[in-house]
Amino acid sequence: IAIVIGSLIGIIAIAGGYFYSIIPKPAGPVPALQSELFETPKNQAPPAGKFIYKSAIELAALIKNKQATSVEIVKDIIAYIKYHNHKYNAIVWLLEDQALKDAVKADSLLAHDSIMGPLHGVPITVKEQFSVRGSYLTLNAKMIGGFKPASDQAVVNQLKKSGAIIIGTTNVPHMLMDYQTQGEIYPTASNPYDTSRTPGAVSYTHLDVYKRQGILSNSS
Repeated sequence: IAIVIGSLIGIIAIAGGYFYSIIPKPAGPVPALQSELFETPKNQAPPAGKFIYKSAIELAALIKNKQATSVEIVKDIIAYIKYHNHKYNAIVWLLEDQALKDAVKADSLLAHDSIMGPLHGVPITVKEQFSVRGSYLTLNAKMIGGFKPASDQAVVNQLKKSGAIIIGTTNVPHMLMDYQTQGEIYPTASNPYDTSRTPGAVSYTHLDVYKRQGILSNSS
């Protein structure tokens, strides 16, 4: 009996070691969050939000017709996000420096009558699950940790080719496997109409916020 028990313990130990070896290891330490996105602003006046209630189509037209610059619009919307995001936890990574560089480039191209595409200079966000070069992709899971893609995913690349400026990435549920936006890394996202409720699904976390604020139309 002792031999049998010993053999079973050995088999279990070997099996356990094997399964542990095939579990994916984190790509890096879990990244520290950008506190400015999740903490209530102190001693700061509410931003004007001059462009918040305009759709992507309207923003593209303003830029194309030189009624507003991409830099002006990007700064306005980023300021609005910084002031209000702590209520919703919709945006999880803000790519402010790169977005402003891209906005300067967009304005420079337009000054020479060059348009990249229909979204020239328009700020947008994408879900955290899509690879954006230089931004963390964790799927809201500690087992993935601090993975930073070296290149953009195809869909992100196409958006950039159309002239869009990625200003940040938005919340997702743990491993994309929940109807609520809850996970191990980011604070739970809230419904912008009633923050005591869930936004319903990963697809709607940022869409609801921006439809409410007029950045996207209801047909988006």
